[in-house]
Formats: sequence, C-alpha cells, structure tokens
Amino acid sequence: MVQKEDGGLMDLSFYLPGSSVLHRMPTWSKFFLLISFSIIFYAIEDLRILAVILVAAIALVVYVKVPVRRLKAMFLLPLFMVLLFSIFSAFVNDLNAGLLTFFRLTSLVIMAACVTVTTRIEDFMAFVENLLLPLSFIPFIKPKTVSLTLSLTLRFIPEIFKLGMDIKEAQAARGLNSNPLALIVPLIVLTLKRADDISDAIDARMLD
Repeated sequence: MVQKEDGGLMDLSFYLPGSSVLHRMPTWSKFFLLISFSIIFYAIEDLRILAVILVAAIALVVYVKVPVRRLKAMFLLPLFMVLLFSIFSAFVNDLNAGLLTFFRLTSLVIMAACVTVTTRIEDFMAFVENLLLPLSFIPFIKPKTVSLTLSLTLRFIPEIFKLGMDIKEAQAARGLNSNPLALIVPLIVLTLKRADDISDAIDARMLD
C-alpha cells in the first residue's frame, strides 16, 4: 500500500486473504517451488505431461478462489504475450516447439499469479531483503531499497492493465466507440500520475 494525495490508500497488491495451503506456506518455500517448477518445465518435452501440468495449474487458481475480475487483470496481458512468444517459436522452429512454449509459459504465468495472490507484499519485501542481506556489504546494493523496488515493479505491471480496463469501461459507459488513441493517451497520463504517487511515497520514507 502507498498513500494517495486524497489520503486514501492505493492498493498495489493482488493479495487475496485466504486459508489455503499456499496461503500458509512460508514465502521462501513458495518462491523455491516456483523456481523449481520453472526448471522442471523446460526439462519436459512431452506435450501430454505439460498439458496435465497446465490443468493442475488452472485447478490451483480455482483452489485459491481468485475472482473473475481479478483473473482478467492478472492474466489477459501476460497470456497475450505468451501467445505471441508461442506463435513466434512455432514460426521460427516448428509447431511442436510453439506448443511447448505455450504450455510451459502459460503454466508458469498461472503458478506465478497464484504465488502473487497468496503472498502479502510485506512478506515478499521481507523475503527479498533477507535474500540480499549477505550482499549488503556491496555499496550499491541496499536490500531494503531493492526489495521495495522489485515489489512495486511486480505490482505496478498489472496495475497498468487494470487502469486500462477501467478507462475502457468508463468510455463504454459514456457510449464512446473503441479507439486505441483515446485509450492510450489517458492511460499514459494516469500511469505517470500513479508513478508520481509511488515516487512521493518512497521519498516520504526517505529511501534512496
């Protein structure tokens, strides 16, 4: 959370309170499993196994009870990028390579999202800070600053997409036709405004 100018709080987190096993797991174990799975995915060449893993990843989303609106904000843009990468891989290599890319990246995106919605931003920051603590003797590495920067970056990317969805819905409510320029311009303005809010919050905490 960071403070808005009107005194309210701007939520930069997709965290959803819950009591699932994933919610109760320590932050370090969730990220360890995520990294392990990402390595395993690229060692698997069988599309049938990858398809089963994808189904299991989707079941995990259902298990942690992510609302539909949250699903759109979290998945539409990343999965669109995955689709582009998959098409590119199929074009450069072959259809099998494209499908492998699609199954691997889609499963990874979904699992990463599940980690995101079950991890408080404070826990994530503490995890990164503790991870970098042994390197704090290096002058340009400040664990606290790095953890805050990473956490805000991870939360800010889906926040931009959410702003775009809000602008599109507001335009539709006014009866305006879909126009890329009419979407991009206010999105840039609001994104810069949101970035200023975050910058002010960082300055208020006297972070470099």
